[in-house]
Amino acid sequence: MEHQSTDAREGRDGIRLSHFQAVTAAVIVILTVLLLHSTYRTSRGYTRMEEATEHYMTAQQAASNMQAASDYLTSTARSFVATGDLTSAEKFFEETDVTRRRDRALEEIGTFYDNPTTYAYLRSALDYSNELLEIECYAMRLAAESYGYGPDDCPERLREVTLEKADLGLSPDEQHDRALIMLFDETYQEHKDEIQKNVSLSVEELVDETRAQQMDSSAQLLRQIRREEILIVGLLLLAMILVLSTAFLVSRPLEDYVNRIRRDEALQEKGASELRFLARTYN
Repeated sequence: MEHQSTDAREGRDGIRLSHFQAVTAAVIVILTVLLLHSTYRTSRGYTRMEEATEHYMTAQQAASNMQAASDYLTSTARSFVATGDLTSAEKFFEETDVTRRRDRALEEIGTFYDNPTTYAYLRSALDYSNELLEIECYAMRLAAESYGYGPDDCPERLREVTLEKADLGLSPDEQHDRALIMLFDETYQEHKDEIQKNVSLSVEELVDETRAQQMDSSAQLLRQIRREEILIVGLLLLAMILVLSTAFLVSRPLEDYVNRIRRDEALQEKGASELRFLARTYN
């Protein structure tokens, strides 16, 4: 009964250090875990922003490659038709069969962006480019005929093109003129304009999507930073409470006890429950 009475007094007349330390430790652990989790999410948000920027740069480069490859094919096809230089024809088919910048551009867009609109624009640009490819190959084959090249002189892909009977019946000069017209007429230019338009639209779509992703990531980052600031302030306040509580519950009472013991005076019960119990026992 006496032991129970002593425990009851301990519970009534002060805060127990063991309880205070346990609660403080629990709160510190919770705040620290929340801060670490918030820091991790902030890091992930920053990583997502970097990835969105990198994907945009890759996709924009892919769109540029689509336009550049189409212009390169136009340039080499016109060069061959105008000069008869077989090197231009070889460069033309190296681009279509080996380098393949147009096809790879579309593959890269499909890999990095799950946006059907952007993909559709570049797909349309590639379709127009492929239609031009048929015109360019035919014009080059017709020009080769006008220059008097034999089957063994031309690249294999060019030999596979079959000329219409009407074009075979033309004179070399007429064949050459027709080949040039095919690469500069209104139909050809309309296809070039459609390629440029679709590439431009795909880039605009990329810009809009990337901006939306970055704005969303920025908003998430801002929320995480605010949460971290609150948690840090909470930890600082808890540290201040811990220091002040230790001073009022332990340091100051102990200092008073030491002074009273030196003066051989009775101890005044103050501070934590354990110190109050010590004072009662000493007295």
